[in-house]
Amino acid sequence: MMDHDEFCSGFAETLEGTADWRRRKAEEFPDDAARSLAAADDLELLAKQVSEGRVDPGLSAAYIKTVEDDENDWRRHDLTRSESENLRQVGFLSSYETPDDLLETMLTEAGINFQRSGPTVVGNG
Repeated sequence: MMDHDEFCSGFAETLEGTADWRRRKAEEFPDDAARSLAAADDLELLAKQVSEGRVDPGLSAAYIKTVEDDENDWRRHDLTRSESENLRQVGFLSSYETPDDLLETMLTEAGINFQRSGPTVVGNG
């Protein structure tokens, strides 16, 4: 089973990959480059926070349980869809101050129950 640190590593990579995609979109659509570049910066900041472990363990546990649960393919699908939609919307239709805000949105939209463990402030924000 994936642990919290493995989740953070993988989720940070996902955020960084989406930031790279936004930067490519900025080149592809120069008329909207400023928004795409700002979104890439936001995604990179979230990725940095995740790589520093600034994710509530209760949220990562709910995510891990969902993706590893063989009995709930439909829930895993809902979470994957929510993740994809929310990452694409960063900087355009939504913004998140913390990775926890993003994860809470994804889990809620997918109908997944979760319980936060508490504050996740690590180091200077």
